[in-house]
Amino acid sequence: MRVPGELAQDATNGAFRNAMNLVLAANPQQAMEWLNDETFPKLMSLMIQGYAAKMAESGPDGTPSPVMKGQITATEAAIFVDRLLQMVDLELFEIQMWRSLGSGY
Repeated sequence: MRVPGELAQDATNGAFRNAMNLVLAANPQQAMEWLNDETFPKLMSLMIQGYAAKMAESGPDGTPSPVMKGQITATEAAIFVDRLLQMVDLELFEIQMWRSLGSGY
């Protein structure tokens, strides 16, 4: 997967590297302090695009889970998914329809 130019520039940014090191060290609260309001959405967009590309490449049975089991709460997942769906103008009903039609990724 290729990283879009503007996100690749962020990947060389010191704050971005520091934040990723903190995330990898399981310190997400401190990592959020390093990620500003511009860098965080870019990082999330890159991660979502990468995961979707991996799903399209390997299919739903061949792709690992997007998160580690037990690492986030149902509330945290709901907050993230709700805001993500708002940002892309999708309703849960549309996601369920897509699933029931056999999306196949």
